[in-house]
Amino acid sequence: MGETPGAAATRKLLRSIFFKGLAAAVGEALEAARRLGLEAETRQNIAQTLEEANAALVDRLEEGSRRHAERRREEMLAAAALLEEVGLEPVMARATAAWLEGLRAPGAKPEPGPHTP
Repeated sequence: MGETPGAAATRKLLRSIFFKGLAAAVGEALEAARRLGLEAETRQNIAQTLEEANAALVDRLEEGSRRHAERRREEMLAAAALLEEVGLEPVMARATAAWLEGLRAPGAKPEPGPHTP
């Protein structure tokens, strides 16, 4: 018996959400860092975070975003303003702020899952 039709394509798209989104966020951060003279430090910080990544980091990103959505949204709006100051369109920063806004909206509750408090 095989898997559900379309499961492989769905898995590929879910992986794409992560990797293409990550690539866009890294690209936006590095371009801003270049313009601010902080590329080497920013690149090293990103690389170190990726080297240390594990399941605990995934849980922390998911759960921390829900728990601290308001503060993180404000931080991303400040990041968007910084990007605009250096002449960049803050596509990922604005998208992240909008996503965090959805997490903090009245009545917004995370779907119950194994890592949802």
